[in-house]
Amino acid sequence: MRELRYLFSLLVSSKRKYVDPSRAVEILKDAFKSNDSQQQDVSEFTHKLLDWLEDAFQIKAEEERDGEKPKNPMVELFYGRFLAVGVHEGKKFENTEMFGQYPLQVNGFKDLHECLEAAMIEGEIESLHSENSSKSGQEHWFTELPPVLTFELSRFEFNQALGRPEKIHNKLEFPPCLYMDRYMHKNREITRLKRDEIKRLKEHLTVLQQRLERYLSYGSGPKRFPLADVLQYALEFASSKPVCTSPVEDIDTSAPPSGPLVTQPMQSTMEHQGPSSSSEPQSNQRSVIHKPFTQSRIPPDLPMHPAPRHITDEELTVLEGCLHRWRTEVETDTRDLQDSIGRIHRTIELMYSDKLMTQVCVILFIY
Repeated sequence: MRELRYLFSLLVSSKRKYVDPSRAVEILKDAFKSNDSQQQDVSEFTHKLLDWLEDAFQIKAEEERDGEKPKNPMVELFYGRFLAVGVHEGKKFENTEMFGQYPLQVNGFKDLHECLEAAMIEGEIESLHSENSSKSGQEHWFTELPPVLTFELSRFEFNQALGRPEKIHNKLEFPPCLYMDRYMHKNREITRLKRDEIKRLKEHLTVLQQRLERYLSYGSGPKRFPLADVLQYALEFASSKPVCTSPVEDIDTSAPPSGPLVTQPMQSTMEHQGPSSSSEPQSNQRSVIHKPFTQSRIPPDLPMHPAPRHITDEELTVLEGCLHRWRTEVETDTRDLQDSIGRIHRTIELMYSDKLMTQVCVILFIY
């Protein structure tokens, strides 16, 4: 305790560039050493440190009390209270509980508010011990927040396949200032109304996202494409220059490729062996070299892309008009859906931004 007081005094009052905490850390390491020698994470270390300090202050307070109830500064700094209200097997209940580190699950959530919402509301659970199968559930409402509010983030999940816990590395966002008004007991009625409104908006959002997905992933096969692109590709195909032959009819695979032959003089082996006794004159032999990649050329009238074989001007005019109109309609519908989804997201994000729900600000320190 003395070493911690000395360390914190230096942190608060000293003008040093840094303070060496080695001595205090070594004392804590020896005090918290376990038999299994397993490494402790920050949450476990903090939990043990706060318990240790609380016990130390409690002993000191009981020694110095003078007929009054001893005060423990650790309890006053780090402990708050919440009210648990709900229904269990058809019976309502209310319980006030004290908490130090408030546990939060992070798996499946993108920010700290989503973690808190899931922790404060325990969904309806069917009771297995009731013949009527009545539903049970509860809500937590903070009645008193401590000066130092600590959240214990559970970043481990048991892997059934591997048979061991695994750490969760998903990204979790949090604001510098966390407004806790929506979780306070005094604002429970307003919060419930806003939660119902958010639930309705999210249901509408799900419908809009499903409709948008049909536009962005169109098709009945395994491969899906944006519908606007499909219509554009069909328009490009219809507008291509028509051809009257099959794409394989103008390629003759039976005859060798035509074109100039390249000859290369080749000295006879007779020249290197000296004069021959034969009376036939020596002559140079030429070998024929074919160059298929330079001789096999695409006919100039063959289109670069597939094209319709027969299409009249009237048909092309009607088809182009329809495809242009349909593509414009699809783009308009897609843009309207995206705008509606964006508006709903902004409405949900600003649901608790009114002045009444931005009174209790908690400055976050992450360790």
